[in-house]
Amino acid sequence: MFTNISKLGTPLTKSEQQLVKGAFFLARCRTDRDCDSLSSRPPFEYEKFFCFRGYCQIH
Repeated sequence: MFTNISKLGTPLTKSEQQLVKGAFFLARCRTDRDCDSLSSRPPFEYEKFFCFRGYCQIH
């Protein structure tokens, strides 16, 4: 286990942090089709989504 993770990379600047969208978001859905529009958003252009318990999930 790592004892010091500060040596793993360089920290992001504030402007870089704002560009990071991440994969965690709460897109509500009722069917898989409700999640189709998420595939058109960067950085998820090549991801497939499905609806699970009311939220869109990456397949």
